[in-house]
Amino acid sequence: MSRTFHIGQSGLPDLPQMMLATIEALRALGGSAAIDELNDNITEREGVTETEQSYLMPNGRDQRLSYYLAWARTF
Repeated sequence: MSRTFHIGQSGLPDLPQMMLATIEALRALGGSAAIDELNDNITEREGVTETEQSYLMPNGRDQRLSYYLAWARTF
């Protein structure tokens, strides 16, 4: 499967594609999942690299991937 979004050190990822990846992961998990389970599934399905997972938000605490996946879940 090809990637639908990429996470960079700055700038916005393709947020509509992150929402689509979230919906596809929920379908694969039977329509319901814990947040960590959903994030792990998306990370695996998308092939998100460890480097991408290590990028932090400007506050220096929050992972960019987790932040934008939370946005995708709640938009």
